[in-house]
Formats: sequence, C-alpha cells, structure tokens
Amino acid sequence: KTKAKICAMVKANGYGHDAKTVAQILCNKVDYFGVNNINEAIEIREVTNKPILVVGVSEEKFDDAVKYDVDLTVYNAESLQTMISTNLPIRVHIAVNTGMNRLGFRPEEVKSVVDKISQTKLMLVGIFTHFATADSDKGYFDYQIKQFRKALNNIDTSGLIIHASNTSALK
Repeated sequence: KTKAKICAMVKANGYGHDAKTVAQILCNKVDYFGVNNINEAIEIREVTNKPILVVGVSEEKFDDAVKYDVDLTVYNAESLQTMISTNLPIRVHIAVNTGMNRLGFRPEEVKSVVDKISQTKLMLVGIFTHFATADSDKGYFDYQIKQFRKALNNIDTSGLIIHASNTSALK
C-alpha cells in the first residue's frame, strides 16, 4: 500500500475501452483522472466528481474548464499567456520538460512561471513531468528525475500536487 495518489489516464476513449465505463469502474480506486482534451474531460465529468486533468494542449473552451471544474496543463509561454488573458480562475498544472521533449517548460523556467501565475487569477494546483525511458534507459530516467528535482528546488511546493510518472516507472 502506498500514500501516493493515482491518476488514471482515460484519454483516447479509455484507450479504446470506453472512457466512461473505465472511469466508473475506477472511480473508487483512484484519486484523479487524466484526459487529453476538454471534451474528454466533460464526458468523464458526467460520471465522477473526482478531479480531472487535461494533459493535452488546451487552446479553447477555457470557460468549460471552469464550469466543469477541470484542471488544465500550462506547457509553454504562449499557453500561459492565453490562459492569463481569459481572466478566469482556471486550475492549472505546470508541465516540466525533463527530457520527453514534447511539451513543458525547462526546469530553469519553472520559478518564473510560478511567480507569474501567482500574480493572476490562475490557480496553481500541481506540477509534473513525464518520463521518456523509465522502462528502457535507467540512466536517462535518473537524469529526468534530477531535472525535475532541479525545477522543484526553486519553488515552494507546499500545497501542490507533485506528479511524475508513467506506467513503466511504477514497476
């Protein structure tokens, strides 16, 4: 048994297994749900009151994120500025690029992002990274952990959800 919280990824229609059904089955077993976009989040919201995080790119429907109490990912300067410009109380998680090289701020940028968010209506809920090679390259996995810690060392993490994993990292 662990104290770690579990976020069940149910994006892409529950990876082809019907997202709503999967969410209903997992509802009492997980703490969070992860989806790719706001439309998926709204679908999952129909069957659960658990927190939902959109891990993909959110370029619109910010009012729906607030209406359906869905957390969004801030992944670069443009996404941050767009969300700030809505003047909405959007719950956000900062994506940190520690080596996956898809989305996310560099570790050395995180402090300024946190500072900027603190001056807006945005509500910082969490910060995360995603591991590229947890199952195949322990050295690179260790590098990514060090990079993530580097980002976290420069900010006050009290009250934040810190999440960094993937399926392979759980082994």
